[in-house]
Amino acid sequence: MIPANLLDKAARRLLVIDRSARLIAAAQAFDHPETRLIIVNDPEGIMVDVVSRTDIVTSATAPGVHAPRPSRRR
Repeated sequence: MIPANLLDKAARRLLVIDRSARLIAAAQAFDHPETRLIIVNDPEGIMVDVVSRTDIVTSATAPGVHAPRPSRRR
């Protein structure tokens, strides 16, 4: 049997998003320090993938991906 407090801690570290969510939405979810993994579900609610912070960085820095330039303040 899994202790209830362990399940509570795990639930706070996970986030579930739909497969149609954009990469930026997943990246923004990691702004919350407790979020460690994102579960990706299909439209029927079945898990199809797991996304980590490393996955976001790898995708954002892939060849051909153009990140927005930081704005310059004058």
